[in-house]
Amino acid sequence: MELIDALADIDDGNLLAVSKVLTLLLGPEQKKKMYDFVRTEDGIVSAQTVSEMIVEILATKKETKN
Repeated sequence: MELIDALADIDDGNLLAVSKVLTLLLGPEQKKKMYDFVRTEDGIVSAQTVSEMIVEILATKKETKN
């Protein structure tokens, strides 16, 4: 339910909820690894890239459920 609440927050325009969604989906350690994976040479983690990865993760989980 917390994941659904956080996703609803994002849908309502609260982009800061992306961090909470990732923690709920992946756990803190995997979230850090994902940030490190998408981090640019300048050290920036793009919110757009992270959001796209969340969509990809959710789509993959849905496919594996069926």
